[in-house]
Amino acid sequence: EQFVVFGGIAGSWGGTYVVEQCSGSSGSMSEVLCTPPNTGRPAGVTHVGAALQIAMDLTVNGDDVTGVVAFGNIRGTLTGKDRGLGHFFLQGTIADASGTLTITHWDVRVQRDEIQGFINYQLRLANLPGIGVVGTRLATVTRR
Repeated sequence: EQFVVFGGIAGSWGGTYVVEQCSGSSGSMSEVLCTPPNTGRPAGVTHVGAALQIAMDLTVNGDDVTGVVAFGNIRGTLTGKDRGLGHFFLQGTIADASGTLTITHWDVRVQRDEIQGFINYQLRLANLPGIGVVGTRLATVTRR
């Protein structure tokens, strides 16, 4: 009997994601996160078009997936499920001194040695009122 293994979900992954949508529920949150480049003001951290770092160390136990995930400097553990055929999701909130990031939408799949798809999240930043909402597309996320 032979079977083909498509890389699988477990492993260490890293690369970039690109921001496709950005909004803030307060003026200051919108400015800090979403200000486009070349406006004479500092570009927002998650402005549309920004390419940002993501890293994931994923472990799988049955259909339970655990990920130690870093969106830039914000790092923590998320949990989710293996939905089969390379599709998996993670959910939850990660936090550090700068703020918290909560996953609101996760639609990705592993294709051999690359993860493709979309991740949306909400950001709360220390010392700023309101919530930021960021929609992203994974650009190049590959096995390390």
